[in-house]
Amino acid sequence: MEYIINRRSTRQFILHTATEEEIQQLLLAGMSAPSAVNKYPVSFIVIKDREQLIKMAKIHPFAEFTINAAVAIVVCYEPAKAYPVHDPVVYAIQDASAATMNIFTAAEMIGYGSTWTGISPNAPVVAAFSQELKLPESVIPMAMIVIGKKAQESQKIDKFNPEKVHYGQW
Repeated sequence: MEYIINRRSTRQFILHTATEEEIQQLLLAGMSAPSAVNKYPVSFIVIKDREQLIKMAKIHPFAEFTINAAVAIVVCYEPAKAYPVHDPVVYAIQDASAATMNIFTAAEMIGYGSTWTGISPNAPVVAAFSQELKLPESVIPMAMIVIGKKAQESQKIDKFNPEKVHYGQW
């Protein structure tokens, strides 16, 4: 529970390289997330090459901190592979979001900080990532999780707010 409660977005990293074992743990966590009707329309692009991390920092307007990251994982979804009832795009985004949160928690558990940098629905950023990562048209990059060794520990904040809790009805 402490990993969930204490996790904060990290935007200052110590230059470091993630091991293959650490990356596999992060991916396993993402792939262990729940998915609507177990369709799992989520894929991951792992970016660990320093030059490509620098390039990602340049094409995303709010991700300059990616330069010192140990790894970045781009979480993608494919609506055509999602639960097809009602709105498959919404189900695909929910599935990708669950995977993202699992990766965040796993990063904290193995001693890394992380930040969610949104890609979709920012059309120019989606286009830039799609081109750089050579994504098929059917695949949408939702977010880039920037992961690395924390340059400093974050201040612990109690975010529990009982006014946000309702039982049985509003």
